[in-house]
Amino acid sequence: TSAGRIEGTVIDADDLVIENAEVWIEQDTVVATSFTDDSGKYAFLGIPAGTYSLFATKENYDTVSYTDVLVTAGNRTIKDFVMKVN
Repeated sequence: TSAGRIEGTVIDADDLVIENAEVWIEQDTVVATSFTDDSGKYAFLGIPAGTYSLFATKENYDTVSYTDVLVTAGNRTIKDFVMKVN
């Protein structure tokens, strides 16, 4: 396969899960967008291998980002977010 996956959890500074946080990945432009479920988890499946930027946002929280997130074919990349109230 030439695709991988990115998944993780979005929590706040008190380790509480954040539901319905918007998470998206970019490679020059937005590639895919997802929202966290009721346990704070998100996943992107079938992402072409490459390097991406990854973002998470939610109303009343600061946006958090990662750059140079490497997606490897056939593998899972885990990126968790800790969001702070703004």
